[in-house]
Parts: sequence; C-alpha cells; structure tokens
Amino acid sequence: MALPKLETPKYEMEIPSTKEVVEYRPFLVKEEKLLMIAQETNDSKEIIRVMRDIIEACTFNKVKANNLTVYDAEYIFLQLRSKSVGENVDFQLKCSECNTPNRVTLHLGDVGVYSPPNMELVSNKVELTDKVGMTLKPVSMKNAATVDNQSEDMITNLLISVIENIYDEDNVYPADNTSTEELVEFVESLNHEQVTQIQKYISSLPSLQHTIVFNCINCKTKNEQVLNGLQDFFV
Repeated sequence: MALPKLETPKYEMEIPSTKEVVEYRPFLVKEEKLLMIAQETNDSKEIIRVMRDIIEACTFNKVKANNLTVYDAEYIFLQLRSKSVGENVDFQLKCSECNTPNRVTLHLGDVGVYSPPNMELVSNKVELTDKVGMTLKPVSMKNAATVDNQSEDMITNLLISVIENIYDEDNVYPADNTSTEELVEFVESLNHEQVTQIQKYISSLPSLQHTIVFNCINCKTKNEQVLNGLQDFFV
C-alpha cells in the first residue's frame, strides 16, 4: 500500500527587478540537505549551483535561475528560507561602544532589495576611449560562480561578470560570444580610471540589504548595523 502524499503549501512573491509575481513552495528536507552539504564544502560554485537548482524547483521551474540577477536570486532564496525554516533569525551583535554582545531578532519579511539613491544617475555605458566602450549589466547567477572571493583573480572575474558587450566604431562584441582568455586580456589592459568607472556602476546596483537598529543592553547606546548580501543574514 502506497504512503499518502503530503501537500506542500504555495505562496506568491514579486521578483524585485521585474515586478513579476511568481508562485513558490518551501524547500523540502532533501533540498535543505543538499544545501547543507554544499555549504560544508565551502565551494562557492557548488553553493551557487545548489541555490539555482532549489530556486527553480521551488518555483515549479517557472523561474530560470541563471537569468536572474544576483540580488533577485538572493531575495527569492530569502523568501524560500523564510517559509521553509522560519521567518525569524537571531543574531549576536556587538555594541559599537562597549562591545557587549546583544541578541537581536530579525523578521525576514522586513528585508528587501535596496536601490542606491544615485542608481539612476549612473550609466551602464562606459566610454573607455573616444573609439572603444562597453555596455555593463548586473551580475547574473550564471556568472556569479566565476566571482570567487578567495581567488586571486576575483577582481578580474568581477569586472568580466558585468560586461554585456564591448564596442568600437565598427562592431559590437557580446561578452557571451567572446572567449574567457580574450576577456581577461581586455580587462587586464584597463587603466585605473577605466576600472574606477566600472566599479562605480557596480556600486550603484541594488542589493539585498537591511539595517538593524538596537539599543545595547549594557550601555544603552543606539546601534545600527547594515546587513548586505545573503551571507550576512545567515552568519
């Protein structure tokens, strides 16, 4: 006799960048186990791969994770985690004045995607010379695995990950159709000022962010701590 099938609850959320409403379910024990195994490896590529798989499975394959920006993917995963594990996360945050640890509870439903106030003023077009330029784009989940914080090539890979295309007077060269070797050579030929322009664009991108405010239990000092990026919410 077959065992009964368990019904999984369904919810809706809005993808921040597109405003598209998608249906999703919590992740299951088998998926949580895969995530825990990936986290234990401390391999960023494996963690991102599992995250992409879970996002697609929990959105009934309606969301193609590789096409998501990193901040959209982090927001979606936070919603999945909220409905799967619990809506509250406890932190031990040290007071900036007396260094006393304070227990602070964050409701994940309060977390959103933060857009810097100057975002609209920063162009995604960077004119490198009077003849050569590039078009930039937010880091996608497809490219995120190449940006390893532990790698000595992290800066080069980060710069490559935001290039949509390179153009000159005659042609446009899509990054997706250009070899990694060519992109590395191109990026490593940039000067400091040109890199600064790209970094300015990266800094203007939205991010998963929340500011926690608490009064120290010891000295009563008001503290503010900014959590930025998915990793900060699950330390």
